[in-house]
Amino acid sequence: MNLTICLITKGREQYFSSLVKGIEKCLLDPEVTLLIIDNGSNALMKGKIEEWARSLERTELVRLENNVTSAAVIWQEIYKRDLDWAIFPSDDDVLEPQIINTWRAAVNSDTKLIAFATSLSLINEKGFKTGEVISPTCTEKEGVTRVAAAFHEPPFLWPGLFLRVTKLPKDLPGSRYVFDWWIGIQLLISGKVECSDNVGAYYRIHDEQESNLVTSRRKYFEALLCLDEIVVSREFGVWLSNISFLEKLSFWESLISFSPIYGDTSFSNILLTSLYRKVVDSCSLVHEKAEFANRFALHNGVLLRTGQVATVLPGATGLSETLPGNLNLIIEEGACDEFRGIATLVSSNSARYARRLACSHSGKSSNVLTIDCASLRAKEVDNAADELIMILSQDYERKILKAHTFTSGEVFVLQILRRIRRIAPEFIRRHLRTLRLRRR
Repeated sequence: MNLTICLITKGREQYFSSLVKGIEKCLLDPEVTLLIIDNGSNALMKGKIEEWARSLERTELVRLENNVTSAAVIWQEIYKRDLDWAIFPSDDDVLEPQIINTWRAAVNSDTKLIAFATSLSLINEKGFKTGEVISPTCTEKEGVTRVAAAFHEPPFLWPGLFLRVTKLPKDLPGSRYVFDWWIGIQLLISGKVECSDNVGAYYRIHDEQESNLVTSRRKYFEALLCLDEIVVSREFGVWLSNISFLEKLSFWESLISFSPIYGDTSFSNILLTSLYRKVVDSCSLVHEKAEFANRFALHNGVLLRTGQVATVLPGATGLSETLPGNLNLIIEEGACDEFRGIATLVSSNSARYARRLACSHSGKSSNVLTIDCASLRAKEVDNAADELIMILSQDYERKILKAHTFTSGEVFVLQILRRIRRIAPEFIRRHLRTLRLRRR
């Protein structure tokens, strides 16, 4: 089974010798070929790369005179060659030759695989192992949860990812920093991917890594735009159409648990809104659409009584009386009949959020919200139901939403920690970079 090592390099002289050794060991396998894309290296490294390429069998060299930052442009060279299985080590990493046999065995045992994701062993700038091994973030997840979690963070480790190029769309994003993230989700929605604890490459940690030269906010911004392209794509629509309603519910709840784009408050909910619209569009029944609308409303702190969800679902207005809301009211013993009648207009037995209520006629209990039923009885029934929703919404904000919101004091502490990080000793900053890699 043929494998192409695609090395895209700008010629990092200090790491060139270790890079060469790892690739040359892989080329001892007669079914492995090498494609080198020299992405605008300087004159010295251009000569070294050309000399190295001439010394190898089954090797092709492509030279880009000027450094190209758009992955989509570089990949046009890859698509020209009709490659199938490929791996893309970075030019500061070192491939582990033994992983090729592991990959081949996995593909031979399951011909439906379109990707094989390996782990990485971390090395320092001088090439010494740090003793840490990181695995693909989706290793312990299955099915739709894998896809949902992939919107939270990249599912695979790029230098250790074997993939079938033929399974990817031809239209690629130009993103410099989240291209591998985009590729990872595309693979998950396109076919079967196996993850492995075996080390596929030695990943070098150093100050000049591209990911260290840009702010997280810039990367998250690119992630929002690129991942949204996936959400609105035909491929993602096909994936949604092939899973059941129950699987869609599981997918949605996993999205809430693994909030998109690392849960960043500026970008996460924008992408989640796009995902919500796509999931709703994939549902054929109005009651299925209503279920997701109720859950999305609850996620945003909005409580809806019976029938109200129809106002946010196009084409559902005629079914307003039959569509449930998103809260279930559990009325305490002793509550008056008038209060129970008003609560019936608000409550839906199947709702996700449950709240215990009492009125002035009930006994007091812990964790029970007591409502002034006399005030409600003085209003028209619909107005009383709306007022009850208002009271419950304020209670929900106090109980649930504020628990997940930073206070001004907490923000101040975070700002102090960021200042400390700038002046911290190098060994502490190095450890922080390792932690960031685990998130990346």
